[in-house]
Amino acid sequence: MRVALAPVRASSPGCARAALIASPSSSPSTRRAPRAPRATPREHTSRGARAVTARSFCGIDLGTTNSAVAIVRDGEAVIVPCQGHQTMPSIVTFGPDGAAVAVGREARRQLAADSRNTVHSVKRFIGRKYKKCKAQAKDVPYRVVSHPETKFAAIAAVNGEGEEYVVTPEEASSHVLRTLLDAAEEELGMPIEKAVITVPAYFDDAQM
Repeated sequence: MRVALAPVRASSPGCARAALIASPSSSPSTRRAPRAPRATPREHTSRGARAVTARSFCGIDLGTTNSAVAIVRDGEAVIVPCQGHQTMPSIVTFGPDGAAVAVGREARRQLAADSRNTVHSVKRFIGRKYKKCKAQAKDVPYRVVSHPETKFAAIAAVNGEGEEYVVTPEEASSHVLRTLLDAAEEELGMPIEKAVITVPAYFDDAQM
């Protein structure tokens, strides 16, 4: 099932709640409006879109270092534990064939043993031309290169024969998102229909 992912700027006025539910450490900077009376989950519809119940969507904070996912239960935002914790490291290890072999805490344990194929902090490279992030590329142990077709920043992982292959930051981030969505679906006991993802306020259209 395909999940509709809606990126949201975390600091925009309409997204304070979205940012709050996805990040345990977030705190609103302004006083909240009075809470509306609690209601049972309802169907939310938009023109041309299929009805989605309040139980079948989630909010995701895709962080540079850690990520988290939240659902709505009894009218309240609830952080869903992923890999036994409220946040999960935004780290992915790729295998010799290009497939993701570890995500989160398991991938973090591979940092020392396989630093070339274990990527972290990739959000800072999403949607950015390589020439504009060369300085940041020097701060990570894996190799950041210019994508041969798009010239955007990409990761050069290594296969079993020692040859490099290209992984995009978006591809690496998708494995983090998928792991969080799986945790939310397991907690809800049903497929996730829609997801709201918070992104930094400085993200431009290319990064979103």
